[in-house]
Amino acid sequence: MPSTPEVGFGGRAILNSDDCLIAEARIAKLAIAPEGSDEEAERVGLIDAVNAYRLEQDSPATAAMTNPISSLEQYEAATQRVAELANYAEGTPEADELGRLVSDIRAWEEAKQDNAPRRQ
Repeated sequence: MPSTPEVGFGGRAILNSDDCLIAEARIAKLAIAPEGSDEEAERVGLIDAVNAYRLEQDSPATAAMTNPISSLEQYEAATQRVAELANYAEGTPEADELGRLVSDIRAWEEAKQDNAPRRQ
């Protein structure tokens, strides 16, 4: 049975954190499913759905929308963290965090530039 993000979750994708928790609980119950069974296919589908949800939640665009930098202290902490994460390989959680931070920093800097008084 092919794996899709919707298999085993009522024919739909995971849309919120409550759905994600329900899916994770079901994955745990299906952990001992026999190989090749419908239960295993459901477990794989649920894992795909959870991963797709997490990936969307962790995307730079989502992070910028949900965790914008709102103070100089947050900006300074973010720039310091960028320096700490600069050498991590692409595809690692640290590199993903770096991408989110860079997006947040750019958004902060653009907002500050847009709000700066203009000289004539």
